[in-house]
Amino acid sequence: MTELKTLLFATDFSTGAARCCSMASTLARLSGARLHIVHIVAEGDSWPLQASDQLVVPESQQANIEREMKRFIGRYFPNLDQEPFTVTWDIVAARHTSSEIVHQAELVDASMILMGTEGRSGVKRLLAGSTAEAVVRTASVPVVTIRNGDR
Repeated sequence: MTELKTLLFATDFSTGAARCCSMASTLARLSGARLHIVHIVAEGDSWPLQASDQLVVPESQQANIEREMKRFIGRYFPNLDQEPFTVTWDIVAARHTSSEIVHQAELVDASMILMGTEGRSGVKRLLAGSTAEAVVRTASVPVVTIRNGDR
């Protein structure tokens, strides 16, 4: 079995992502892997035009997203100072969420990707697509998805 050194946990702050936190903590604790939490901000229609291909979250949104990330980590990973693993996090702007999750996993040399999924099916899935499914199809490392338990 591959040694887990870094786990990439992609969150959109949804219920599905929250359900994945326990699994992420347990895997990091048991393996001693670093847990890197990433939130991908999808490019918005109201964003100013960028001079380059590098997207940047508008300043008007950056502080709110950082607060949301810190709130999420504080709520679902409350005792980090007592854990045997380290947590890092990042907020990244991107045009395509799924490909950016895979790219971030490559950047941090992740051994595994973890993410929640809302578990859409039928017409909803056809119209909205599935970020988790696209990540599973394109990632070069194992991907663990935890489905929202509301269904």
